[in-house]
Amino acid sequence: MPRINAFHIVLLLFLLLLSVLEIMAFQKDSHYIYDIPMCMFLLYVVYLLRRALFLLVSHYILFSLFLVLHCLGLFDAYLLYPLGIEYDYWVHAFFGLVSALIIFRWINLYLANLRYYVVVMFEFISSKPSLLCRGDVHIVFCIGLVSIT
Repeated sequence: MPRINAFHIVLLLFLLLLSVLEIMAFQKDSHYIYDIPMCMFLLYVVYLLRRALFLLVSHYILFSLFLVLHCLGLFDAYLLYPLGIEYDYWVHAFFGLVSALIIFRWINLYLANLRYYVVVMFEFISSKPSLLCRGDVHIVFCIGLVSIT
């Protein structure tokens, strides 16, 4: 009999939640009938890659929460401006935070020997405003780097 761990519980809970949202999308005849199955697929793919990504349960919960927050557009959440900032910006900033947590952990554990080369390469690229849209990206990266070194 297979063991049930925290990843299984999170997967089943959020798949159930996304399934309910999918039923609501069909009732509203929304374009989210296509988005929600893709989110379910992504949730399952990240679940399958959890060992390769050295994923923590907390990071998986945050990723799952991002997918649900994205699907709340079904209820016109993207028309909201919480604290004066568009909902779309909040959701995608949250995704940036979650993906940074996952990527920095993976770099720290898997690429431990190569991480300094990655840092030098990223610093070179991010210090050139023509290569990245914003020249201050390297400052944000350095703040994140402090946590992995």
